[in-house]
Amino acid sequence: MVNAAGHHLFVELNSKAYHGISVGNCEIIYYSGSAAGPGVGTVKKTSRAEFSRGRPVYMELHLDRRFSAEASVERAESFLGKRTLALFDSCYDFVEWCIEGLDENTISEDAEFAETSSA
Repeated sequence: MVNAAGHHLFVELNSKAYHGISVGNCEIIYYSGSAAGPGVGTVKKTSRAEFSRGRPVYMELHLDRRFSAEASVERAESFLGKRTLALFDSCYDFVEWCIEGLDENTISEDAEFAETSSA
């Protein structure tokens, strides 16, 4: 079921895929990049309808996942409202981190986190 918590969801808009993690109740947490460049963005929660913008929502399967669906949602929620500097280059990287984790070599030593005024 696409609305079940912990699923890796994505939509295609303008020849680009946008990824998020379902957290239940038709809500999705995703990394919203910035015009400032890769690695500078905020993690946000939105409705499935707003995330998809009327486009079909697809699910990427993770058959041998490192973290359970529940743990993946907890990982996503731990970043809500935080600006991530030099940790995630894309929304795909964020979802992969929530579900599979990241190799320590992948995480930049310059990674920082900052609270933002709006989620």
